Amino acid sequence: MADSYDVVVIGLGGIGGHAALRVAERGRSVLGLDAYRPPHTLGSSHGNSRVIREAYFEGLQYMPLIRRAYTLWNELEQRLGRRLVHTTGAALLGPPESETLRGVQAAGREYGVALAPLTDRDRRVFRLHDPMTGLREARGGWIETEPAVAAVLELAAAKGAQLRFDTPVFGIDRDGAACRVRTADGEYEAERVVMSAGAWNPVLVPELAGVLEVERQVLVWFDPLPESPDCVWVAEWRDGHYVYGFPPDADGLKLALHHDGRATTPDAIDRDVSDADIDALREAVADLLGPLGAVRRSATCMYTNTPDHHFAFGPLPGDPRIVVASACSGHGFKFLPATGEAVAAFACGEAPPVDVSGFTVDRLL
Repeated sequence: MADSYDVVVIGLGGIGGHAALRVAERGRSVLGLDAYRPPHTLGSSHGNSRVIREAYFEGLQYMPLIRRAYTLWNELEQRLGRRLVHTTGAALLGPPESETLRGVQAAGREYGVALAPLTDRDRRVFRLHDPMTGLREARGGWIETEPAVAAVLELAAAKGAQLRFDTPVFGIDRDGAACRVRTADGEYEAERVVMSAGAWNPVLVPELAGVLEVERQVLVWFDPLPESPDCVWVAEWRDGHYVYGFPPDADGLKLALHHDGRATTPDAIDRDVSDADIDALREAVADLLGPLGAVRRSATCMYTNTPDHHFAFGPLPGDPRIVVASACSGHGFKFLPATGEAVAAFACGEAPPVDVSGFTVDRLL
């Protein structure tokens, strides 16, 4: 006989931990499975830091969700007794008619997000050649990635979630009334299965294969500049192309390109960072920051993208027992407490507390 749970969560690297916590808090039995031992460096949730920002230029449909996420990050910090979110402000840069600045200004108009001119330091650090300009938002900052993943898993376990690491899932049998999740250690039955395995979701859910695409991303830490940015920042350095960065940390000045990686799979991804990868970053910031220093560290991670680069959350069309909790399309970490809460509500047959109707899976299938 297979062990039986109300909900099985597959993948505990990011959103899965939050979903497991929120399901357990509802008093439901929940099993979390991960092929590795989060936090680890093989998925999408590692690399010291992730940006959080409120003036969400990617679309106004994200605004209620990001505001809920800010509230829940604060609640998590209160429960943990430590900081996870570091507020630095955010510099949002691009030509006046760029998608970035038009979206930022729309968030300011429609949701009252406080925006301000760039600081004197910003104007020294960022070489804003015409037509580049920018705005500041006060609530931007960065999240401690690995501590955030570990802390939520600890909270989930304390609430009764059963978490099993180093336990790859081989498949999900969906022929019976309950789903049967197959692993090397045994089989587990569940009324609902939350698919939060990121880049592995298309492998385990055939309906998502050919719809979600995995993209290789590169993170690089350089020697700090003589005067480095003191905030997180995003720049639309070329039409539709983005580069972003952080204030220097112990590893250096972290920079990355957003959505300029090549398609891959979890098994085939090239984990080695090449000179060409680094040169692409140097080119993207050459006009903005000037020459960069030596490389101190580099890493790769994976984006799992939808065709429109918006989220995909909720019941799988044709089989609502499967609750999709990906793809985050490269900008999901900041939302994790809110998206995890929404996914847990779906898994428990409830309506999410925040409207996520713009991110339904049926638009993709």
